Amino acid sequence: MSLRQRFGTKRVPLESGYFEAGNQPNVRLVDVKSNPVESFTAIDFQGVNGVKLADRWAEGPRTFLGLFVEGFPNRMMVMGRHQMFGNIPRSIEYAVGWVSRFIEFCRDSGITFAETPHQRVLDWPEHVHTCADGLLANDVDSWMTGVNKNLAHKQKRIIARYQGPAPGYRKLAEEVAMREFGDLKLV
Repeated sequence: MSLRQRFGTKRVPLESGYFEAGNQPNVRLVDVKSNPVESFTAIDFQGVNGVKLADRWAEGPRTFLGLFVEGFPNRMMVMGRHQMFGNIPRSIEYAVGWVSRFIEFCRDSGITFAETPHQRVLDWPEHVHTCADGLLANDVDSWMTGVNKNLAHKQKRIIARYQGPAPGYRKLAEEVAMREFGDLKLV
């Protein structure tokens, strides 16, 4: 195992003994470039009128807060594209808490339909891209920039995650909650 790119431009191993673990007798490393994954079971998420998420995002992800996708009512994502990124358990914990409060609000208010309006999925990605301007991590091919060398349709870099400060993301999400989630189409 070796680091071949500038430090911090790909996921940084944050564990003590990360490289040493590869030399343990109970560990067998597999070179996926020499032995690529041959198959897996794909899932096509479908929204209104059978539109597939992959088709909706053919030109790149478009979300609102990284939680909602236009045309996929009542579907929320945890750790989705354009969502706050950082310490994964803390990011997930915040997203689950926010979504739980949203679901509770809908239940208590008799709301059975929730969807993000079109303008929100135009505005949020613009904000996400502004936060990402100038970061070195965007210049590297990795899963965090949407590139998978094993898939022909995954060769274009995208801004996949919200790279602004976590407190800033939480502030924006909390403002939506304080407006009783009025940024969303609720029925």
